[in-house]
Amino acid sequence: MGATLRALRALVLLCGFYLLSLVLLAVAAVVDVAAVTWAPDAFAGKIVIVSLLLAVPVVRGMFMLRTPMGEDPPGIPVTEADEPRLWALVRELAAATGTRAPDLDGETGTEAALHAAVAAALADHPDTGPLRALLPPAPQPI
Repeated sequence: MGATLRALRALVLLCGFYLLSLVLLAVAAVVDVAAVTWAPDAFAGKIVIVSLLLAVPVVRGMFMLRTPMGEDPPGIPVTEADEPRLWALVRELAAATGTRAPDLDGETGTEAALHAAVAAALADHPDTGPLRALLPPAPQPI
């Protein structure tokens, strides 16, 4: 699967999430209007309250940001001078997967950060653009 197709799929999924949320809110509004119009007052009030309670997490999810602004990502930053073998492994993995290896010129903010709570992953942060290497957690004593 090419990068263009992956980007298109991500865009469709993102738009689909918001479309599904809007459809759910519209259905709740139609049910509320129908309940107020045709149902007894006590029952209609309960329907409206339940639909409002269900709409709150949907609306919050639509406006939820991935990471809070102003907070640094967790982890211990590691430079190439600190861990040359780690950066050699990062370059080797980038070459094996056919992606561009991170450049360490200091202008792009590329760095590795060690985390103890995650299995293993790489992420590109849009605010600073660093490549973060996440190492497996330390073994726990039994």
